[in-house]
Amino acid sequence: GGDDSPLAEAILDRIKHDAYKINIVPLDPTNYRSMREVYGLDSELSE
Repeated sequence: GGDDSPLAEAILDRIKHDAYKINIVPLDPTNYRSMREVYGLDSELSE
């Protein structure tokens, strides 16, 4: 396939249709740190 591959379209449609949205709420909002900050994925936020 190219850009308009029917197989790729079918796979992406299935993934998007079956996906769940998960909202993660911190237990203590005053001490919130993002996962990027915790794991050092963003150099500006890492310790």
